[in-house]
Amino acid sequence: MLVGVLVLGLGTAALTFAGLPDASPLAKENPKTTALIEQRATEAREAGRKPRRRQQWVPLSAVSKPAVDAVLISEDASFYLHDGVDTVELARAVGQAVEKGELGR
Repeated sequence: MLVGVLVLGLGTAALTFAGLPDASPLAKENPKTTALIEQRATEAREAGRKPRRRQQWVPLSAVSKPAVDAVLISEDASFYLHDGVDTVELARAVGQAVEKGELGR
């Protein structure tokens, strides 16, 4: 059973990864918009305000380490404690999926 769950989990991860968009263009140019920018514009329109876009792209080297750390930690509290895969969180997610009979969280 455990092997089946592991195979199912790895298969799901592989399919998910295969369906992700190609990020290589981001190494050469910044996107014209992002999902967050579009979300904020929609929220402004729904509130009856005109969307404002004020952005200035800067190199990562111009962003302070505490700011980078804050973003990383907000996305993954254990980011600096694992080597790329949070096995504790992965095991928890698989356990919850098995309990619920679902593939996702």
